[in-house]
Amino acid sequence: WRDYMTDAGYTLEATETRSGDTLNVTGVTMTFDVPEEDMSITMSMGDMGFVDNGDGTVSITIPPNLPLDIMVEAEDDEDVEIGLNYATEGLSIDVSGDPDNMSYDYTASRVALTLESLVVEGEELPMSELGQASFEMSDVEGSTQMSVGDLRESVQKITSGAVSYVVDISEPEGGEGRFVMRGQAEGLTFEGEAALPQGMDPNMMAQMVANGFAFDGTFSFTNGKTDFNFQEEGEVVQGSSSSSTGSLQFAMGEEGLTYAGEGTDIAISMAGGEIPFPIELAMAKTGFNLSMPVMSGDAEQDFAFGMNLTDFTMSDMIWGIFDPGGQLPRDP
Repeated sequence: WRDYMTDAGYTLEATETRSGDTLNVTGVTMTFDVPEEDMSITMSMGDMGFVDNGDGTVSITIPPNLPLDIMVEAEDDEDVEIGLNYATEGLSIDVSGDPDNMSYDYTASRVALTLESLVVEGEELPMSELGQASFEMSDVEGSTQMSVGDLRESVQKITSGAVSYVVDISEPEGGEGRFVMRGQAEGLTFEGEAALPQGMDPNMMAQMVANGFAFDGTFSFTNGKTDFNFQEEGEVVQGSSSSSTGSLQFAMGEEGLTYAGEGTDIAISMAGGEIPFPIELAMAKTGFNLSMPVMSGDAEQDFAFGMNLTDFTMSDMIWGIFDPGGQLPRDP
């Protein structure tokens, strides 16, 4: 793990102590510099243990509530400190193989990440006034295959049952503004693979890519739904969206950079604020893709942009603005 984080560009500090069959690691601190933004990001984690099972496998243990502190230090004094809690139930992480080719298998009945504290420019914002933000998954299963050669390569797949999230944030210092977003999905899947050069410098992206850096990952979900409500200066905007399936891909390597997304059975509604009437839209399918080169070269390189709105429909109220007499066909 130490080598992996160092290869990924982190400066790592921790204390290791051996007790019987367990290697205890405490005071884990990882720092990552972002020179182009004049900032550094530091993450501090709680304790964890690596347990020798006596059969060539290792079990990784973390407490049911693991504190994660993230410090973003900027030269313009706009420092931000974020306190998170990583909570798990029924978590099991087992590692097998050898140091150059390890297999990770993990399960958990519940995984949750919750915002516990927020400090901006040295001033702590009381969570009782600010609100809440959390993300939760149930019935999580996953595996990672990691091999080390000229490149550190990994192949990963994670699936989960029900997923839910909530962001309910009020304007600090007694302001009237408030943003609320609540969402859920029946299931979430991530599949991806990555290749990291050893000793790479994340601040020299072109050199990293030339040395073999690559990543390709796709998130997908089923039966997603989101409700939102935004209040500011006495006006309220609220709405919802839903879809049967959705996916989002991000890939990067010597061949270029790619973003792509897709959704099916999309329904969107919105009303309030400066919107003069309720808006209702629906699509059987929507998607986008964007590809572009990331390396300079003498030969021409492809780029692409695509977008589709399939079987698009909208409410009669919108149609009525420019076709009050119903002269145009209103089928999808």
